[in-house]
Amino acid sequence: MLGHSDAALEDLEKASVDSHPNNKAILFGNRAELLCKLRRYDLALEDIKQALKLEPDNIIFHQQLTDLYRRQHKYEEALTQANFTLLLSPNNINTLLLRADIYFIQKKYTDSLTNLNDAIQIDPKNPYALTARGELFFKIRRFGNALKDINESLKIKATNFHALEVCGSILKKQHKYQEALDDFNKSLEIYPLHLINQHPFPNRGEDHIDNSSYDEGFVVTHKMMGERNFSNIYLKRGDTYYKLNEYELALSDYDQSLKLSDGNIPIYKKRAYILHKTKRLDDALMDIDKYLKIYSQCPKALNLRGQIINDIERCTLDDALVDIDKLLKEYPRCPKFLKLREKILNNIKKCNLKKEKLSEFVLSNFGDMEGISIENNVNLIEEVESGPSNGSRQLQY
Repeated sequence: MLGHSDAALEDLEKASVDSHPNNKAILFGNRAELLCKLRRYDLALEDIKQALKLEPDNIIFHQQLTDLYRRQHKYEEALTQANFTLLLSPNNINTLLLRADIYFIQKKYTDSLTNLNDAIQIDPKNPYALTARGELFFKIRRFGNALKDINESLKIKATNFHALEVCGSILKKQHKYQEALDDFNKSLEIYPLHLINQHPFPNRGEDHIDNSSYDEGFVVTHKMMGERNFSNIYLKRGDTYYKLNEYELALSDYDQSLKLSDGNIPIYKKRAYILHKTKRLDDALMDIDKYLKIYSQCPKALNLRGQIINDIERCTLDDALVDIDKLLKEYPRCPKFLKLREKILNNIKKCNLKKEKLSEFVLSNFGDMEGISIENNVNLIEEVESGPSNGSRQLQY
């Protein structure tokens, strides 16, 4: 994917040499877009500023600059640029959505809602603004309002895969797991992962998606950039499969999410719970150790590791008991074997007692471990620092 972007970047650099002055600004803007995709943000910033020198009133370039600052986590600069863009074009819905998204990232939900309300007042039938407001309502636990906006968005555009994703998240939070799963599946059917290679040379107006992890923000912001956070929807669908006791399908989605996000660490803990539950203890231990390298003081993870190690020891003792029983069939009165069997049984009792104490400790201090951090962490971002942000795209609907 990035190889295609490198090739396109070379073509743009060649074109810029002999370019007519009237086309130079567009070439700078296009090159800035590609540099963003390559996460070469400083060079992208230079190009977009050159484009704005040539066309200072170009709203698309101002939107690119706003999003570039956002992707660099320079949120105050992004807000300043968004404010300036809205002075030039007060009814620009794209910029209102970007500004709402920045406030959403900053957890300034009231300011975010104000911008989304303004966007919807300008265009009441804009499915992306409705989806973003639905996601915001979901975040602040106003589920009725969230579903109303999402359903309205889907009436306007039934193939709005982002709205289906948000709807699935709401239903999952309401413990309607099968309905949530249906929406996640529909969303992925409309825009599946294999489309990642459909548009190797991004041009204005085309969709292009990147398989890396994303900054926190509205799902529709990725649509505005022509991208999709596949890692997050596979994670949410994996959580849903877990709740439906579909452990193998959950593991498959967690594996996919890890691959697409370059290894978001909290997924290892989720996967370790399932591997422990399905008795793949060595794999579970490897996953929880990866998690604890980063979150070394997490009490639930420490407890899980203790349970896994205890179960590994118990499995070893069970195997030892089987072996000693075979020997006792041949030598039923051998004192040495009888004494060893008694020792193994005592150790099994100790393991069982240790497990009971661990369970009692967790229940009294942290509640039910079966939550697997899913219900307490609706979005992965609640638990983990966001991954690296991705490239920009000129905004079009």
